[in-house]
Amino acid sequence: MRNLGKILIIKPPRDCWSNGYFVCKGNNKRSLNKTTLYAHKNKLVANQERIQNGFKNLTETLKTIGFDVSVFNFPKELVTKTGIHSDGVFVRDVGFMFKDYWIQSNFSVPTRRLEAKVYSKYIKKKFNKKIITLPKNAFIEFGEVYYLETSSGSFYFGGLSRANKKGHDFVRKIIKPDKFCLIKSNGYHLDTVFSPVLDSENKLIAVIVAKDMITKESFKKLKKLKLKIICVDKKDSCSDDGLGSYAVNCLVGKGVLISGAHFFTKNVEKELNHLGIKFYVVSLPDFNLSGGSVHCLTNELN
Repeated sequence: MRNLGKILIIKPPRDCWSNGYFVCKGNNKRSLNKTTLYAHKNKLVANQERIQNGFKNLTETLKTIGFDVSVFNFPKELVTKTGIHSDGVFVRDVGFMFKDYWIQSNFSVPTRRLEAKVYSKYIKKKFNKKIITLPKNAFIEFGEVYYLETSSGSFYFGGLSRANKKGHDFVRKIIKPDKFCLIKSNGYHLDTVFSPVLDSENKLIAVIVAKDMITKESFKKLKKLKLKIICVDKKDSCSDDGLGSYAVNCLVGKGVLISGAHFFTKNVEKELNHLGIKFYVVSLPDFNLSGGSVHCLTNELN
């Protein structure tokens, strides 16, 4: 079995989103999660059996593929008098582990700031990492970041919806990536419209992007990297109406991609197969309704 690295995931709480989904918005129009807006307006609630089965299937798939998976119980501190902070299952968003540090997110969504503080306490206790916090006006949520250490150097892709340039620049000074690319999109997190692709030799060979969901200037930046660009329909992203499949929201490993849905766009999976990428799908419809999928539910323990 291949060693694809260590991954942290969070066991969903009992009654996760059983009282409905929360509408989340940051500091600008692009930061609105239209999926949760749709779910809220239509009074949708999560199916608890599907939630737990989806989590179980994801955990088993990651282990089978070759990831070393650490499972944390949902923090009791996120079950408060105001309700269950169910979005806390999206452990991707709350912070980033780098060497001896855990960089704590500074959420632009006020209702999610508790998550970052709670997880920092857990990470410090479990992994003995130094917690780094951002300046007040520097925002970052790590669903806005794909950071890759590859055989051809390190790459940092950052989104500009719920994160800002000050936030990314702060992180950049700490991790010092070889390539740094900021992308403006209509997705509230970069990982809702974009995913990189690594081959089995850990070389960055391509990016998958919903072209209609990012600005023309951002697409030009991607072209300058001279990588293969696989363009997908916005239906494979969060979409501009919030009803996309989130297929692009992938966990990336050497020679593998794990998604919550098959791609709607024709021939994408054939193209990935041609590139030597093994593509896995774990259905996560109830997580999707809160605007998250496989990448959101996982976090690398670098």
